[in-house]
Amino acid sequence: MVALRNRIVMVMCMLHWHLLASLAVAFIPQQWNPFANNKNSNNNQLDRTEDFLRLESLIQQSQYGVVPDFSDEIHNLMTSISNDQRNAMDDQRRQLLGQWELIYTTEKEINFFRTSWPFDQVRNITQTIDVFEGGNLNNAINFAGGASFIVDGSVAPVDSEPAGDDVGSGYDRVKFEFETSAVTNLWGRTVALPPVGAGWFDTMYCDGNYRFSKDSRGSWSVFKKA
Repeated sequence: MVALRNRIVMVMCMLHWHLLASLAVAFIPQQWNPFANNKNSNNNQLDRTEDFLRLESLIQQSQYGVVPDFSDEIHNLMTSISNDQRNAMDDQRRQLLGQWELIYTTEKEINFFRTSWPFDQVRNITQTIDVFEGGNLNNAINFAGGASFIVDGSVAPVDSEPAGDDVGSGYDRVKFEFETSAVTNLWGRTVALPPVGAGWFDTMYCDGNYRFSKDSRGSWSVFKKA
């Protein structure tokens, strides 16, 4: 009987400690609870992956921005992703360095090359940017036949005025000025063209893979790391 009583007491103690542990985990604040943080992190990561898959699907359906029917949904999704991630990031302009491929834009002049340029088909459109060290920008529309329309210019961060065209948006602004432009490898020749202006763009979102921006002309763009 004593042995049986001792076993019952031991089982009750084990159940008691398991219950206390479960309650402790349940009521620990989330910032102190690694299990809750891991679960939330995994859920957020899954949601974000689904958002980007949805975004790329919409971009393909829009033919990279040529078909406007999907614009509202794309822009809402871009804004949602930006709002969710903004507090988790410092100055997003630090992530801009490198070469990016433009996979979506509402800029009419660029989409003209995709839809109406009579001489060749666009292979891809890239942007190479260095905001803080070199202060330079290179845009290239590359054609299937080997020619490229190249625009070079300068860039600089803008910190002396409120960034973002939405109040409280917190988007990180960069100003640019185009200085030279040319068509290269056009029947073996390079043809210089006049530069095409200046402006600014706000970085809505930027990580190692994707980048969203809105510019001074009201255009929306999505880039993917090349």
